[in-house]
Amino acid sequence: MDQAPCRFPDQALASLEAYGVNVSLLAPQAGMQYINGANTVTYFGAIFLGKNTSRRGHGLIHQRRLRKCA
Repeated sequence: MDQAPCRFPDQALASLEAYGVNVSLLAPQAGMQYINGANTVTYFGAIFLGKNTSRRGHGLIHQRRLRKCA
């Protein structure tokens, strides 16, 4: 990784963990797998709706799996 500045800073997004979300605990509660096997990277994103997002059903969670090339 080089030390060049971000090419698209207006498109940068913080991770869920940066907002204090423990994704490894949240994923199974939402019916999703946190670990998806060897050579796999899983990305999670969320959209929180309403005033109280701590209860199940108040947010939408998205999961995306990418396979690494060997």
